[in-house]
Amino acid sequence: MWQDLSRGGVQYERVRRKSVSDLSRGPGWWQASDDKWYPPELRPDFPRPPPPSPPLRPTAPPTSGTAPARTPDIPRIPAAPRQQRGEPTAAYLPESRGQQSAPSPAPAFADSPATSPIPGLLPAKPRHARHAAPKPPIYKRGWAWGIAPVVLIVIIAVAAGGSKNNPNTLATTTTSAARAPTAATATTALAQHATQSAPPTTAAIPSQQVRATLVTLGAGTFTGGKDVVAGLYNVKPGAGQSGNFIVTGSDSYNEVLGTNGGIGVVPMVRVKISNGDKIQISGLRAVTFAPVSTPSITSHATTDLYAGTWTVGQDIGAGRYLATPGAGQSGTFIVSGTDSYSEILGGDASRGEMPSVTVSLSNGDVIQISGLSKVVMTAQ
Repeated sequence: MWQDLSRGGVQYERVRRKSVSDLSRGPGWWQASDDKWYPPELRPDFPRPPPPSPPLRPTAPPTSGTAPARTPDIPRIPAAPRQQRGEPTAAYLPESRGQQSAPSPAPAFADSPATSPIPGLLPAKPRHARHAAPKPPIYKRGWAWGIAPVVLIVIIAVAAGGSKNNPNTLATTTTSAARAPTAATATTALAQHATQSAPPTTAAIPSQQVRATLVTLGAGTFTGGKDVVAGLYNVKPGAGQSGNFIVTGSDSYNEVLGTNGGIGVVPMVRVKISNGDKIQISGLRAVTFAPVSTPSITSHATTDLYAGTWTVGQDIGAGRYLATPGAGQSGTFIVSGTDSYSEILGGDASRGEMPSVTVSLSNGDVIQISGLSKVVMTAQ
């Protein structure tokens, strides 16, 4: 069998053609560069037994004592197989008589560095390398999406750690991006800081200033700023007189001025005249406008008030007071400001009059009293 399967023999080609396959049929099968699988016995490095000796030709028995001369056997040279179209060329050229051609270099096959027995074939690549599916892009691989959050967390942790170790990093970045502060900006910042750090204080009320001018008017209509200089006045009627005194404008007043007494009649009213106010005097021959010159009262103490307008912090100190009208008097008591009050003070309960009212006054509050010549503000 091995003689029949010698390279270049007819049986060799028959076995090769019958044995070649597109798939491996078992252990030892190998793949050449033509993508065909061949049996183990066709490998170039497959161990083969030595060829058998040629059979001896029978000789005739000797007829005499001299043995006939023996003709040497000439080994049979197998004919070269006919090459067909599309089939690889034989690995070895047929032997010529008396000489042998050098074998053509054969390319390596898939699983052995030795030359392929099928000439003309190029080195074969492993099937898994040639038929492997293309790898998907990295963003479609599952492990990439699993590692990405971990990498992001590590980057954030490193950045946060760097910022904590070097607190000047953020300050340097912010300073380089912002405009350099000027001297005016620094001064403003210091002033704001001083204002914020200072303890809160009660708003200061300006003290009274004498700007009014003494003037006496009779019955008629007059204008503030023209007939009477704007300012704070104590208005008094002439002796033995009684009449109406009305002011309409920034502050409004409607009082009955008289020196004879009576319910609702007051001998003096404290008024604040502003430019443009309308002043009406009726039933009075002479009314004197005397500028207020008394100093401001800022302490919390018992004080007597009368008809007119009063400012807490200038005419009376802030605090808690009990307001009580004078004996036999009746009139309105109104406070406008932080806390508001509006009561009719008097002794007639049938008319809804109150004998007293407790109030809490703050700086800047305004007290308006009408029809009362005296209100005692008792400090509480």
